[in-house]
Amino acid sequence: MIFSTPNHIPRVKLVIETSRGYGQSLLRGIASYAREFGPWSFIQDPNFYLAPSKRTARETDSESIDGIIAHTDDASLVNQLMEMDVPMVMKGITQLPTDIPTIRSNDLEIGKIAADNLISLGFHNLGFCGYRNMYWSKRRRQGFAQRASSADIEIAHTNETNPKKLKRWLTSLPKPVGILACNDDRCRQVIRCALENGLAIPDEVAVLGVDNDEMVCELAEFPLSSIAVANERVGYEAAKLLHQMMQGEKPAGQQIVAEPLYVVQRLSTDTLAIDDTAVRKALYFIQDEIPKDIAVDDVVNKMQMSRRMAEIRFRKATGKSINQQVMSLRIRLVRELLIETTLPIEIIARKAGFSSSAYMGMKFKAETGMAPSKYRSNHSV
Repeated sequence: MIFSTPNHIPRVKLVIETSRGYGQSLLRGIASYAREFGPWSFIQDPNFYLAPSKRTARETDSESIDGIIAHTDDASLVNQLMEMDVPMVMKGITQLPTDIPTIRSNDLEIGKIAADNLISLGFHNLGFCGYRNMYWSKRRRQGFAQRASSADIEIAHTNETNPKKLKRWLTSLPKPVGILACNDDRCRQVIRCALENGLAIPDEVAVLGVDNDEMVCELAEFPLSSIAVANERVGYEAAKLLHQMMQGEKPAGQQIVAEPLYVVQRLSTDTLAIDDTAVRKALYFIQDEIPKDIAVDDVVNKMQMSRRMAEIRFRKATGKSINQQVMSLRIRLVRELLIETTLPIEIIARKAGFSSSAYMGMKFKAETGMAPSKYRSNHSV
């Protein structure tokens, strides 16, 4: 086996789908690490895009490959890659030996964040649309159901892909309904089926996807709301671990986990499924005014009733107090700004409507378990 040395440029085989946002994010993270600590020479086989039965890992002599990063569900291809006997980081599938480091997403947390988001929009009817025999889809459903159960909501679910059967499932659901689709592709299928059968998006059926694949989300009939996941960071960490292994570190079954970041709201969930018009007006007011230093009294004034009655009706409709709703949206905005910008913490606090960066830091740590600066370093490349 050839290890990385100052006089040798490592040759790294990448078996990653490049046409989708998920794979592109992984590749950006890998490329970022290679620019920082390389150079590396990357090998990608064009025939990765062929049908699984025609794929092969043997296009390049295994003796010339120093390491592999692969993200595929094709068990036969995985077996061929393992026969090369070089350091590798793989997508976690059941066929892998326990010592091979793996990439996976925090699927339970993805499901919980999705349920939180749909419940915060006022949905008391929830559904999940997944794929049969996909372990990550099952775990996302479990997280979704767990969070819904804590709000006394029982979810409906299906793995059906047949259009007629999917139609029957969708039309049978009580409306309005908020649906988590296990990924953005599934989200688009659900929306297309709903529209073809006369269901209004998002007022009758609001649908949320996962991965925030921008091309899929923006080219759908209705732009898709989706959960952004830290895939670029995972690519960086996978490359870092592979580098250590190519330098002689023994694999120990490490797991590199892609954590969900936040919900990117687009038209497919741009609604509030709340019958109480005063509460609905208050929620829109909070969304519009969140960058400002609004207080509970400002929201109460918008509802035009006593504070006690406003709190009772707000909690009944949303499951949260007014202050909890305001703080939840502030923290979500802080998450986005920390990851998507390089703004100083003080300016982020101001943009998110906090009176000071110290107060923002205290609230942010209580919600996420880490200081804003630590959160930024953990979720950016």
